[in-house]
Amino acid sequence: MELAQIRMFKTVVDTGSIARAAEVLHCVPSNITARIKALEAELGTDLFYRQGRGLRISPAGEIFLTYAGKMLSLADEAKRAVHPDAAPSGPLRIGAIESSATARLPRLLARFHARYPQVSLELTTGTGTQLLDATLNQKLDGAIVAIDVKRPRLKRTSMYREDLVLIAAESLGPIRSASDLQGKSIFMWPEGCPYRAALERWLQHDGQTQPIVSIANY
Repeated sequence: MELAQIRMFKTVVDTGSIARAAEVLHCVPSNITARIKALEAELGTDLFYRQGRGLRISPAGEIFLTYAGKMLSLADEAKRAVHPDAAPSGPLRIGAIESSATARLPRLLARFHARYPQVSLELTTGTGTQLLDATLNQKLDGAIVAIDVKRPRLKRTSMYREDLVLIAAESLGPIRSASDLQGKSIFMWPEGCPYRAALERWLQHDGQTQPIVSIANY
């Protein structure tokens, strides 16, 4: 079954005759007749009743007409989708760590959706490692993470730089190094969070080993 056959069949139905369909499609009537007969042979049923020199669509033809319209519509849509000048369309699966998903992405995704409404956005949150694994396994098209990505199968680009700020009671006094926190309770997000890893490196740089209390949410 070829798209040309389906288009000829639908054009005959739309115009009411093979002769008029031939004019629309810029071909000879005998070509349309032969292609429709080949289509009927493949389907194993008559799509038209032949009445002298005229045609009348059969019940099977009425059923096939519905599918013919869908197939031609999908074919045209597929051509537009893969055309070099076509606007982006289809699903786009993005992963992001929780902080980026809540603080940075909402306005960015809203602008993207307004510009490319045919793209279906799907956002998944998780840890950096989870998101990288999902991208490698093709469950995500890309991910926004806060860890240094050095995996040969992935391309990376820097999007933004973040500053981590330590918040403490004013009574604690100036905090110039990690040693100023000796004996104090430190609260941070759970292990696996890149921000916690940065805090741990800062503490270890000054030889501090005090425990960190995990908190669940951003």
